[in-house]
Amino acid sequence: MSKNTPRKPDTRCFVQTGQRPSIGVEVSSGRAWVGVDRQIGHGSADALFALTDEQYPAAFRNELGSFEGECWRGEHGDLLLFDPGTTPTWRPECWHPLPGRAVPPRFAGELWRHVDALGTATDSNEARIADALAAGRAIITEASGVIVAITLRLTGEGAHPRPAALISGLTAGSDLDRARSVIGGPIAGEEDVFAVEGHHLRLVFVDDGLVAVSLTPAPPRPAPDGRIRDFLDALGEPEHGTAYLRVAQLAGSESPGRAGSVSTGRLVEFDGGVDVRVDSGRVVGVRLRLAAGPDGTVYRNPDDLISGLVWPASRVSLLRALGAPASTSGGRDLFRYGARDLVVEYDRGLVSAILVSLTGARVSFGPYGWSDEQR
Repeated sequence: MSKNTPRKPDTRCFVQTGQRPSIGVEVSSGRAWVGVDRQIGHGSADALFALTDEQYPAAFRNELGSFEGECWRGEHGDLLLFDPGTTPTWRPECWHPLPGRAVPPRFAGELWRHVDALGTATDSNEARIADALAAGRAIITEASGVIVAITLRLTGEGAHPRPAALISGLTAGSDLDRARSVIGGPIAGEEDVFAVEGHHLRLVFVDDGLVAVSLTPAPPRPAPDGRIRDFLDALGEPEHGTAYLRVAQLAGSESPGRAGSVSTGRLVEFDGGVDVRVDSGRVVGVRLRLAAGPDGTVYRNPDDLISGLVWPASRVSLLRALGAPASTSGGRDLFRYGARDLVVEYDRGLVSAILVSLTGARVSFGPYGWSDEQR
């Protein structure tokens, strides 16, 4: 191609559905892919190779065998869907990375893209991505322009194009016992309804075999009383705006030399045990340290943080104050308030940190701005 010949736009669209390995679907063709690192040691997974219908569900379980290594060594050139070495950017023109999750999910799969679409406007970016993944086959219920239910069939006409990849470990025909082993126990009083980040996931069975799944949003929860509301209210607000300054008053003084720009934005550390992550000039996350770390810094005013909670606070007393979490994973509990997440971390049964962030934001409080999900 001549240097003066304009490059044709790439009309394909790549949606990431898994992180380790990086996998997803090119939605215009429905072809699944895996990312392979072509920048040695960078961890970018930037070259995208096509997967078969059998390989894609296996990739969610990290069971691709030697395939990734073969691609890295230069084999399977006929399966290369995107090569960063031939384009001006190291990502496709239409690229949708997988949103972060506040706590590690119990299972993997495309379902999380539909969870993210639930409760959003029917023309939202999340809704368009979910619809493209389902090839337009999802049954959407909306009210006043907002998605209030999503049903995905796994069998018959209108079935999801990749039923074995919707919830990793389940597929059409799976029984209830298998579903419980993958998703966990159902919500109280139900046999086939499960809590997924606080939302309700209903499994539909015919003759003991799974045929469909349905998502409905959890009822909204008011933010807890106490100063924690000031930190939640700062999310999405401008740096140095009114809400930010209110947090700064509670946080103390900025630690000298502890604020700087990194690849994911700006991390501001205060001497009162509070760290604020700013991206594109807006607050995306705040961390309150409630147990002294190596530098001894701890949040100074916990007593009025959450109404009715006495410090030091145990996990039992925290759950008594906030109610059941939307999700839990090991030493972390997630509470969701609209589009704002509150994550509580524990150390030896006591609250050690509280992190608040915008739902779906990948927020790290490390010195280089990298979260575990991004590595």
